[in-house]
Amino acid sequence: MTPLDDLIAAVEAGVEPVELWLALGSQRNIDRAQEAYRGSLDAALRLHEALLPGWDYCIDDVQRTKPLVYVQDDGGPTFDGEAANPARAWLLAILRALKAKGVENE
Repeated sequence: MTPLDDLIAAVEAGVEPVELWLALGSQRNIDRAQEAYRGSLDAALRLHEALLPGWDYCIDDVQRTKPLVYVQDDGGPTFDGEAANPARAWLLAILRALKAKGVENE
């Protein structure tokens, strides 16, 4: 497993991945990811814009027990995240998209 895989697994499990945030590279991205993990939609949006510029997103929490967030690059594959809060779900979607893009430690 890569550090990004470990980060995704920890966020999915709801365990703050203290040292695993380093897989995101810059301190700015780490700070945004930590804030998103803790529930900040503003931070999730800033992280999305920094790491997935031009990508679309959709937050779907209608009649769901957990919010679901989708991210997609102009008709490409869709990556999703489901978590206790929408910001964490968005964080998971972003991390899965980065993994698929092969982005690590940029």
